[in-house]
Amino acid sequence: MNIPDDKELEKIYKRKERNIRKYKPQRGEYWSFEDFKEWYKEKYSNDPVCFYCKIPENIIEKIYWDIRHTKRPRTRIKLEIERLDPFDNYNKKNAVLACFNCNNSKSDILLCEEFKAIGKIIEKIWKAIAKKNGVVY
Repeated sequence: MNIPDDKELEKIYKRKERNIRKYKPQRGEYWSFEDFKEWYKEKYSNDPVCFYCKIPENIIEKIYWDIRHTKRPRTRIKLEIERLDPFDNYNKKNAVLACFNCNNSKSDILLCEEFKAIGKIIEKIWKAIAKKNGVVY
């Protein structure tokens, strides 16, 4: 996996920071850039997978572009930073990586534990699509 350089990480961090100002969570401290950078590099040190459906980031691209020929922007093939508890802020204890589908399905309505069952269903669907098209993961 290619871990973004500090300049690119700062862009990712700033996008989240703008969201925080716009939609202030009800609790929790927001992480510093240094904490965020450490967290992000740790998450990307191995092949990253979605916390909920377990799809590896490299398989998302194959399914979205090679198999389904999506019109979604390329940004949607990357795992996104997701809050386990939507009422808490972005920080090391409350953040995971999630695919676009899981992140948007969970939204800020469901809690992590509530969404896990849905994540298992999404995982089965991803695996069926991959198997049908000869993609192994």
